[in-house]
This record gives sequence, C-alpha cells and structure tokens, in this order.
Amino acid sequence: MQVSQQAVETAIFYKISLTEKMYSMQKNHHLVIGLGLTGLSCVRYLISKNRLVSVVDTRENPPKLADCQKEFPNVKIHLGKFQESIFSQADTLIVSPGMSLAEPCIVQCIEKNIPVMGDVELFARDAKAPIVAITGSNGKSTLTTLMGDIINNVGKKAIICGNIGLPVLEAMMQPTPDYYVVELSSFQLDTTYSLKAKVAVVINVSPDHMDRYATFNDYLASKQRVYMNCENAVVNFDEKNSWQDINFKNTVLQFTLNKPDKNQFGLYQNYLCHGDKKLIAVSDLILQERHNNQNYLAALAMCFILKLPIESVLNTLKKFSGLAHRCQLVKSENNIAWYNDSKATNVGASIAAIESIAQRATGRLILIAGGDSKGVDLDLLKLPVKQHVSHVILLGRDAPLLEAALLGCAEITCVRNMDEAVNTAKKMVQPGDIVLLAPACSSLDQYENYMARGDDFIKAVIGDQLSLIPDHKEHHD
Repeated sequence: MQVSQQAVETAIFYKISLTEKMYSMQKNHHLVIGLGLTGLSCVRYLISKNRLVSVVDTRENPPKLADCQKEFPNVKIHLGKFQESIFSQADTLIVSPGMSLAEPCIVQCIEKNIPVMGDVELFARDAKAPIVAITGSNGKSTLTTLMGDIINNVGKKAIICGNIGLPVLEAMMQPTPDYYVVELSSFQLDTTYSLKAKVAVVINVSPDHMDRYATFNDYLASKQRVYMNCENAVVNFDEKNSWQDINFKNTVLQFTLNKPDKNQFGLYQNYLCHGDKKLIAVSDLILQERHNNQNYLAALAMCFILKLPIESVLNTLKKFSGLAHRCQLVKSENNIAWYNDSKATNVGASIAAIESIAQRATGRLILIAGGDSKGVDLDLLKLPVKQHVSHVILLGRDAPLLEAALLGCAEITCVRNMDEAVNTAKKMVQPGDIVLLAPACSSLDQYENYMARGDDFIKAVIGDQLSLIPDHKEHHD
C-alpha cells in the first residue's frame, strides 16, 4: 500500500522532535535545502560560524543562485533532481520553509537520525534579545508590523523579521535590538524546537495548507508550537481549540471580539476594552473592521505583558493604516471602488475580506478569486458569496474547483489571467459597485508571491499610475 505524502509528513513531525535532541553545532557539514531568500541567509549565517556548507535546490535557476555564487564561490551548489548521495554526506539538514519534509531524501535522513531544522531554529538558539512571536492563519503580517511600530514608537528598538520578509538570520546580523518581532508560518514552526518567546500568540486558525498537512489538527499542532517554552502566552478566547489543551508556563492573557471578562481584552459598545475599562473607540481607528479589531486586541494584550506605556500604544493604534495588499483601496472613481486583498491566500481570509468590503458597497460586489487552493474545503465560501457577491471572476490553477464549489451562489466567469479578470470586471461595473481581489488561494501557481499578484492587479486597474513595492520578499502563502 502506498503511503500518502500527508501521512509521511505527519509521522515526520514527531520523528524530528526526537532527532533534534541529537544535534550538536560541532557537526560540521550542513546541507541547505532551497536557495531563495531564506536559503541564502542560512548560507551566510553558517559560513560566518565557520561551518562547511553545501546547497541543493530542485530548480535549475533558483532566485538567489547568482548572489550565492558571487558571495561564496567555494560553496558547492547542486541543482535539479535531489541525489541521495549528496544528502548522505550531510551531518545536518537546514530546510527552507517552502520544501516539504515529506521529500524522500529528507525522510531518509530523518530515519538515519540526521537532524533537520530551519532558519528559525538557528535564530532561536543564538538570538540575544527577547522575541515577540506571532503566528495564525490570517492577520499575522498586520499584527507583526503593528507590534513593531508600537515598540519603536515607545522609544525602544524592534526588528521585524521572519515570514514577513526579512529573514531572521539576516535580522541577527544587525545591531541587537530591544525586541525581535517575528512572524512565523506553520512551515517555519515545523522545524523549530528551541524557541523561547518572551510573548507568543496564535491570532486565529482556519483551514490552510491542506496540501502539506494530513488533517486540520496537524496544521493546528504546527501553529501551537509557537507556545512551546514561551514565557507568556496571549490566546484567542473565541477559539479555545487553539490553546485550551496546552500546559502553559504562566497564566495566559486572553482576547475576545465579544464583551471581555475582568482580565480579558475585548470589544464592547464599540470600544476596545481591558475588562470593564474602555481604552479606545473603534471610531478613532483608521481600520475599523472586525478582523482588524482582533489584531488590535492581540496587540494590546502583548503590550500589557511587555509593560509598554498605554498612551503611546493607543496613539500608534490610532495612526496605523494597515499594509499593502490587505483590503487596500486601489482606485475610487465614478463611485466605483477597486480593492486589493491579494494577501487573502486562504478561504478564511477571503471570507473576512468579503464580509468587510460588502459593508461598504451601495451597489454590487464583484469578486476576483483563484490560484492554488492548497487542498482546503472551498465549500466554506458558498454562504458569504451567496450573501454578498453578485459575480465571481475566477483565474488560476484551481479555478475549476472554485467554479464547482460556487455554482449557483453567484454569476461566474473564468478567465486566463489578471488582465482578463480586471478587463472583465471593467465591462460590468456600474456606479456603486466594488471590485475585490480576495483570491482565497495561494499565488504560487502564477506568481512569485502574493505581492506580485497584488501588483499585477493594481497595474491592470490603474496602469501607468502604479508605484510598485521596491523589494518583494520571500513569503509563504
């Protein structure tokens, strides 16, 4: 009987935790798997520690190949199909987050008790400043940026790094800050064992990356690893399944989108509150949607633990305008608005965007969606689409799956690319309508990352007026 990739990966999850205990930095030959932004940062770090390093990548021309060859001409780089003989020479594997641990050559190394880890594990061992660790299915980039702004605005130094863009090992090359504020993906957490965060949070969890995990519970377990050995935990009281079975070191601090109890942060009478104390009116915030309130409340809880001055914290919240590609208004003309939420790379994020933007529409809501659905249940989109969306324009690899799931919920048009999607929308919009890009899917079937997809949408909408983000970082949709 053939064992599924998901089953193999689930078994690996437990095996790695045991083999990691055998790891010693005296082991010399490190094999870096993947030569993107993260992989190159690992090479730089290991070379600085006088380790013997070689690199493998299945791609013939990985993104950072030229940079690596220029900086480290003596590092051996093996491209194309993985070879067992190369893996067998390694004492330690350093795996980039985009590489599945179910890759046969990696599985064989794990079975031989060769340690497998990622860049965050190396970072966690050597970081000299407290770590603010943030994960979740949706909103983690926004919350990471917000926490970095808050810390910097109170006169301390924060470096924002991790899945948000700057690799953690590159961050460690900079002068030591007061805090590292780290966004962590489930893939990064899978190969991390030594993280001891000053404060950690799982903002929320909804089905995602089901092409890499056997079950939702396996995905959830990856997210929960952020709490492992953390000094203080902030938890989402509205999602008890994400934390209630964990034995925490100290008492947890909770946030909720409902009326808070005495020691909770929550939402009541349109105020963000701590217990019965009103802290700030939602009307005083630039971003007022429900999912943004969740980020604010998580931030307030973490700031309480870090003992940051509340007046400065609230002032930063008032001025925070969010991030590009997150419900970003691209154009509003002739009472027709175009919104870019390319960061909605899973169903939960897309639903949040649909429900948020629908509140602003006086006419119809037209949705552009599609890409790599990552094996998740797309039926969850049915109800919000039926309630709020008049027309869905689909593109990307899994457009047929989305079409099947949404049949009867709205009018559907399938197109080949983003230009066709935007041009189709332009032909049907009327005053009062809103066009929303909220793909519910990863971008990686057609783009380098979700930022490139969002820029393509913006360019199609406003053409030569586009001001591109200067440096697209590696980010795991």
